[in-house]
Amino acid sequence: MNKIAQYNPSELAVLIDNTRKEAGGDFSDMYIRSLAGMLKRSPSMYLSFGPWWWVLKSEMINAGILDFGDETDAEVLEMLSYNNTDMNCAACYVAQSAAFDEYSTHTHDRTVVDLDGEPFVYRLADSTMEMMIAAQVIELGGRLQ
Repeated sequence: MNKIAQYNPSELAVLIDNTRKEAGGDFSDMYIRSLAGMLKRSPSMYLSFGPWWWVLKSEMINAGILDFGDETDAEVLEMLSYNNTDMNCAACYVAQSAAFDEYSTHTHDRTVVDLDGEPFVYRLADSTMEMMIAAQVIELGGRLQ
């Protein structure tokens, strides 16, 4: 697999500082818990994070949120983790925001850039989340929420 480029740490630090000023409190805890609630209601939204899903999922597991299983992708985590919860959450926020901007929130394929700045397609698939999506489709009579 190509190495996926991380976001700029100094830009993430600015995002974290601004969010703390606006919302107050613990940025990461609020972010992780609000996303866990959203993902329970709409599990297909995990796709909006692209490869950063594995970083977010790892942070949820570390926070004791086990509703989405414990499967992770160690190779992607090694590439993308900042080994800092706030930085990881900020990167996930940026990744999801980009997906909204690109109208690509419900696709398994995400174009990312490698360390040389070259684009390539990363395909995301989390078996636990896919089972949750299938269960929701059945429950809702063939519709996604």
